[in-house]
Amino acid sequence: MLIGSWRCPSSNGCDVYLDPRSVYPEQAVTCAWAVEPPHWTLADATHYAETIRPKIRRRVREYLELVGPMAWIELIGPIVRVSV
Repeated sequence: MLIGSWRCPSSNGCDVYLDPRSVYPEQAVTCAWAVEPPHWTLADATHYAETIRPKIRRRVREYLELVGPMAWIELIGPIVRVSV
């Protein structure tokens, strides 16, 4: 299920999908990027770290109904690894 779409300063963007039925947390969240890392500009990487990643964390918590902060969400290529 699509949980959000975000754009970087360069117009690169991602659609983020969540599969709450996934057995493995690292496979539960997937980012579909127009231009995948590591081919980002510094401005895009900074925007991702400071703006997009916190929004993804918040949205995942909302959909999974988690209380409190998530341990981490890490960008690995086009995939976001989630640890709860």
